[in-house]
Amino acid sequence: MKLNTIVPNFEAQTTQGIINFYDWQKDSWVVLSSHPADFTPVCTTELGRFATHMQHFVKRNAKLIALSVDTLEDHVEYLNDIKNYCPNLKGDFPYPIIADPDRNLAVKLDMIDEETKYMKENAVTVRALYIISPDHRLRLSMIYPNSTGRNIDEVLRVIDSLQLFDGTSKNEKVVSVSSDSKQGSGRTESHTKGSTIYKPIVESTCGANSRSLWIFGYGSLIWKADFPYERKLIGHIKGFIRRFYQKSSDHRGVPSKPGRVVTLLASHDPQDEVWGCAYKISPEDAESVSQHLDYREREGYTKREVLFYPKTEEDDSKSEPPFRLSIYVGSEDNPDFAGFEDVITIAEHVAECSGGSGSNAEYVYKLADSMRSIAPEVNDEHLFELEDAVRKIEDLKLQKTWIGRYEREIKYC
Repeated sequence: MKLNTIVPNFEAQTTQGIINFYDWQKDSWVVLSSHPADFTPVCTTELGRFATHMQHFVKRNAKLIALSVDTLEDHVEYLNDIKNYCPNLKGDFPYPIIADPDRNLAVKLDMIDEETKYMKENAVTVRALYIISPDHRLRLSMIYPNSTGRNIDEVLRVIDSLQLFDGTSKNEKVVSVSSDSKQGSGRTESHTKGSTIYKPIVESTCGANSRSLWIFGYGSLIWKADFPYERKLIGHIKGFIRRFYQKSSDHRGVPSKPGRVVTLLASHDPQDEVWGCAYKISPEDAESVSQHLDYREREGYTKREVLFYPKTEEDDSKSEPPFRLSIYVGSEDNPDFAGFEDVITIAEHVAECSGGSGSNAEYVYKLADSMRSIAPEVNDEHLFELEDAVRKIEDLKLQKTWIGRYEREIKYC
């Protein structure tokens, strides 16, 4: 596979059950590696070392997954060998290993030795290692000979450099990471207005400046950001859909009659887009704004990091590159998740509810108007269908009110 191509989705049997790769990956980076065979010394040291360094990958929002042409039964038995090699590894093995005895997935992912590719019984996986970004693109490919294990420090170094690259703004684009650089001590080479600037590699990035905070608003934050910010960008995130499936018992409803507000759901199509606004918070305000938003979104929302794609400018040279930022998502297992209601049912709730921030209908209308303003070319079907349904219910209620008044006037005339 070539760099920056989309890694195809797949379903596979693993030591942690059957997975759908895109659903399993979610918005994380992935290190996908293949090894020639179970019960071999180099493979054992590799898989064990990756397992004992798991916390370093988790800290970088990266998941690990391995693959070989062995059976699932072999893998399960082999895990005991790996644990014996790593006595400090407690509990369950921390990442899945794919069983691919028919070689189909290994061929699909280009992990089979060319000399044995078509020898069905003898074909083995090479030591391939792929780093895959949250948008499912192949960002790094390493092919090692079967006799040589891979260097975990190098893998971590590459993840740091890729995340730093994705996290820089257009005016400070990172183009390279210095040779032999290590965490906190290496150099990144940037070009700004023709000059070269060197900066230390940082632990992690959050948007275009690792010391700043970037927040993505896809609901009321689009038209009302109730916190200080330095910059606002219009754009979208991928792999999600926006739905009015979250209950609101304070802002747009009350506990006895909760309203409906938006949350995000993972989409089966990684190219699905949700449009909104990204806000850059200064380093001085980052902590207080985070605390404010954590409290504001306390009703079932959790913070996650995703890749944000700024809106493309007509002059492409002025367009911002994608970068990572934080979003608040109400997952399906949170207590205020309303479930998969149809538009009419949601509209009936919306038309009846009101809370501390105003009527639920106002929330729907403002979000629809805001979307037409920031992304007039985007057709958010769920939002606009709901807007239309709420208006019809409110119009019907108004008609009934006038008819009732008219009938009372006739009665007392």
